[in-house]
Amino acid sequence: MTTGDHVKAAIAITTSAVGNALCWAYQTDLGVLAAQMTLLSTAVGGSIYLVGQGVIRVYKLHLDTKLAAEVERETKLGPSISRKLEEVVEKLTAAEKDRMDLAQKLEVSERKRDEYEEENHRLLKRLARQQDTAKDSMSKIERAVATVEKKVISGPRVLIVDDEPTGAGLLCHSLTKNGYECETVTTIAGARVKTLENFRFVLLDVYLADGSGLDFLREIKHKHTNTLVFILTGHPGEHVIKDADAAYADFIMPKPIDFQLLIAKMEELITKAPRPHASEVDAIRSSGDSLPTMPVYNQRDQS
Repeated sequence: MTTGDHVKAAIAITTSAVGNALCWAYQTDLGVLAAQMTLLSTAVGGSIYLVGQGVIRVYKLHLDTKLAAEVERETKLGPSISRKLEEVVEKLTAAEKDRMDLAQKLEVSERKRDEYEEENHRLLKRLARQQDTAKDSMSKIERAVATVEKKVISGPRVLIVDDEPTGAGLLCHSLTKNGYECETVTTIAGARVKTLENFRFVLLDVYLADGSGLDFLREIKHKHTNTLVFILTGHPGEHVIKDADAAYADFIMPKPIDFQLLIAKMEELITKAPRPHASEVDAIRSSGDSLPTMPVYNQRDQS
């Protein structure tokens, strides 16, 4: 018998009892009515008890149903939550593994970067040394080439000291065409500022605006013993030849210049030592050697 059936029976009994009591109330005396009321009270109390029991059972059933539903829901959700938790844990584990792998790769990358930087630094230092060596080698080569070019291209240096710029310029041009490196000045002062030891020949006029070429000849012979001095003059008198010879000129030639003869004499004397100056004469004479004489231009030199 269900709880609903208990409630229905209790209501039916209560209704029947109340009805019977009311019917008897009009037909019986008070004693009987009291008995009937007692019976009614008993019936009502039983009905109320039955109703209470039914209500309790209904509430208990409701609680049991709700609890069962909660248990079922929890039972269903539990594995799902567990799976999700496991998935989250797996993802976290994978992420940690990836992080560790990435950290290891970064460490390897940084180590390789340091190695590359160190190797690059060594290569740069080696390249710098090689560049310095190459620069030194190139400088040496350039100096060697310049020296060779100077020896091959540039001939002996010639300084012309003449107060006639036109004639001196033409003579210088002709000498340059024949392989000589030539410069011209018009005064003794202009010649003095030159580094005369760098000139193999000095072609010197006798009469200059600021002094005597013969006096400057003596000065040259005294200071620059490796310089050959040619006296070129438009007045080749005996006293000029004598004075030039006394000043140890290496050659004397009148103007206008016989250029072919001049070149021939320069080529002839270029490999020879200049005539000694006065300070060397005594030493040469005491040694028994003969003094070199000054060659002088004459008509026979033209043949």
